[in-house]
Amino acid sequence: MPTTAEQLHVVRADRKSASDDRLAAAVEYVSHQMAESGDQHRGAVKLNKIIWWADQESFRRYGYSITGSEYQRLPQGPVPFRFPLVRDLLANAQRVKITQQDVGAPNPATVIEPGPQLDLALVRRVLSADDLAMLDESLAKFHDWTGTQISDFSHRESVAWQNAEDGELIPDSAWLIDPSAAPAEFDVAQLLSDNDLNH
Repeated sequence: MPTTAEQLHVVRADRKSASDDRLAAAVEYVSHQMAESGDQHRGAVKLNKIIWWADQESFRRYGYSITGSEYQRLPQGPVPFRFPLVRDLLANAQRVKITQQDVGAPNPATVIEPGPQLDLALVRRVLSADDLAMLDESLAKFHDWTGTQISDFSHRESVAWQNAEDGELIPDSAWLIDPSAAPAEFDVAQLLSDNDLNH
């Protein structure tokens, strides 16, 4: 585990430069594990939030996220900015399958089904054992949750999401803000600058 600011900077830079590969591995792994565990709520919203929580917790505990992805404020919570591109690349390579599922709501849910076989060796070349353990922790935490429940949770837990404009990118260092201790109104960018969390 990194112990100095310089080492953390190197790890973060490495992960950001490989963020599409890391996000793809996480999407493939989480979709497979959700299906294997019999999760009844496997929509794309929930999959995204499982990865978001794991990324956030990894950053809080170790100083870097799993995927290295930039997140964006969308109405259903924080989402990796390049998720649509990565999802479509995975689908084109037949590593996942995108389906629509009737969930009794006005609109069907988008579900990301795993491909025919998870290439765990490939995933392990991209993600570390600690990364996979964090994703497993997130999968266990939210196993019985619906997409709506986990989306609402992400709204409450992400102070940066609460204060960002729709479509705005959220810096990963914003995950360090404790929602229970944060003031009701503040400028997230200014707070991050004041606390020098971006370096």
